[in-house]
Amino acid sequence: MTHDQHRQRHVQLHEHLDELVADWIAQTNALPGETPVMELARWSRQQMLNPTPNRFQRPEEAHMPVIEVHKR
Repeated sequence: MTHDQHRQRHVQLHEHLDELVADWIAQTNALPGETPVMELARWSRQQMLNPTPNRFQRPEEAHMPVIEVHKR
């Protein structure tokens, strides 16, 4: 992997992490600075196995994130 490929991969990972954290905040009302990373990881794993319906959207859109993360 080249330096540029490595950097781009981290950009992608960071964007996905932003989206994951935004979804987690919307679902749990918890703040990232007040929660251990392992709690976020456990929640993410549970969502992968059994997603929680999103209470802010119509049932047919419940799988979509509430908060859109704008790319920099």
